[in-house]
Amino acid sequence: MIKRLIYFLLFFTVIVYSQNENSLNDSIKKYKYTNPSKAIDFGIEFTNKYYDVKPTKIIYQTYGLIGEILQSNGLDDLALEYFNQTIKQYQSLPDSEKSFPSINYPPYIILNIGNIYLQNRNFEEAYKKYYQAIDLFNKIENKNVKFSGLNTSYSNIGLIEDLKGNLDKADSIYFQVYQKRITSPKHEDILYSLALLLSVEIRKNDFSVAQSRLKEIETYYDGLSSELKEKKGSLVRRNYGYSYSVFGAHYQSIKEYDKAIEYLNKTEKILYDFPNEITTMGSRIAECYFGLNNLKMAEQIARENLQIKNLSKTEKKYNYKVLENVYKKKNLDAELIKIKDSLILLSSSNLSAALFNKLGKLEISLNLAESKRLINENKLKSNGQLFSLIIFLIIILFILFVFWSNYNLQLEKAKRLELTNKNLNFDVEKKNRELVSKVNFISQRNEYLRSLKRKISSSSTNESLTLFKVNKQLDLVLKSENAYNEFDKVFVNVYPDFYEKLNKRFKLSKTDLRHAAYIKMNHSNDEIARITGVSKRTVENQRYRLSKKINLQSGEDLNTFISTI
Repeated sequence: MIKRLIYFLLFFTVIVYSQNENSLNDSIKKYKYTNPSKAIDFGIEFTNKYYDVKPTKIIYQTYGLIGEILQSNGLDDLALEYFNQTIKQYQSLPDSEKSFPSINYPPYIILNIGNIYLQNRNFEEAYKKYYQAIDLFNKIENKNVKFSGLNTSYSNIGLIEDLKGNLDKADSIYFQVYQKRITSPKHEDILYSLALLLSVEIRKNDFSVAQSRLKEIETYYDGLSSELKEKKGSLVRRNYGYSYSVFGAHYQSIKEYDKAIEYLNKTEKILYDFPNEITTMGSRIAECYFGLNNLKMAEQIARENLQIKNLSKTEKKYNYKVLENVYKKKNLDAELIKIKDSLILLSSSNLSAALFNKLGKLEISLNLAESKRLINENKLKSNGQLFSLIIFLIIILFILFVFWSNYNLQLEKAKRLELTNKNLNFDVEKKNRELVSKVNFISQRNEYLRSLKRKISSSSTNESLTLFKVNKQLDLVLKSENAYNEFDKVFVNVYPDFYEKLNKRFKLSKTDLRHAAYIKMNHSNDEIARITGVSKRTVENQRYRLSKKINLQSGEDLNTFISTI
């Protein structure tokens, strides 16, 4: 019973990811969930109209959509025809019109083909298709499509483990997908993952855990907006209803039919606008009434179910089985023969063989297409490699030419730079000589004038008045700024930024700056005293004041500091 429910769940996976397609035919999409029969009729009309038309994005997407609807209605052989056509149309489109130009197959179609293998219990092939889909989704740049597609693929792998009885492994996969889905506000996907966890917890006989899980689902659903829950064809409501159907299937499997009917009826009320799901619930309810020995209700519901248009062969079989058991108990041999004939007719149809034949042909077609793609890729790769080699050689020659040109250019620049440096060195040396000459001139002049002052000081008293005047004139000459201004000009030519740097950092007088200049020229205190015409003691005091203004730290040398500027 529970395994049968897992196959029912597989139809849900077809619908979850198809919401990512944006440009499908609105009319088919409108009836996809609420009236699948009408959607199929419209799909056939669409196919007849556009069968020979040049493939476009909307046409290939619509073929895929029709295939999904056929598959969800149990028409796997027809679904494969449409999936095969979808792949052909997709591959014939130019890259600019493909939904996913980086890949050669539409991944959702590969996923659907995997679902068909799973429904027919070919787990090995289903695995291959799901992992092929995962590989394709990983190559897609659209993050939303990749996220949804990968989660759906891994959920379906979990279904395989579930059907194989590897419940712990299935539980682990379902939980990992759930953890990823709760990071995205897509409520229908989150409810779907919770329902999967609920299903496997029941199968593991963790009934108390399953009851807590159902309360968690109810709390989550109650917190959603009414608009989201009540709109026609709401996937949120559908996945919520599935949780109750899980409990219904559980109680049916342990023969607590009253409880099973209660949960299945509740599921029917929630899924009132999902015909496929309603027919599945109807078949279960008929079986439960038979289990309660309420033959009248079992017969009535089974016959009502069989009147549903486009009822899948699987559901027909379940309802005929109910009627067969009812008529056996009632000893209605004539009715029993009719039912058995119907069952024989259903069983004798060569659907399974035809289905696997089509699957085989589809696999051959896919393999041939893949081989063709690889051959073309190898040709392109070979041509590309030759082209790349030619381009590489051209680039190498160009680089060599650039290096050769650059070498000659640098050689020419080096010669010019060497000549420029020689001229600069010559100018610097010339300016240094001028500066030293200027300093020597000032020093010698001052020394001469001081010597003259000493002689005047030793003259006789009668000459004192005249000599006093001369002495005053000599003092004026000694303290004259003209010579020092000339010195400053020459100094600035040799050290253009020296005064500017000092002025930016410290508040220094003209005397301080000039004293610093003498230190920059490596003059001692004695030499500075001779140049400036002051005593050595005065020079030492000037040096001390300059050190204070510069804020030299203890142990720092003024000469060293000045030389770094």
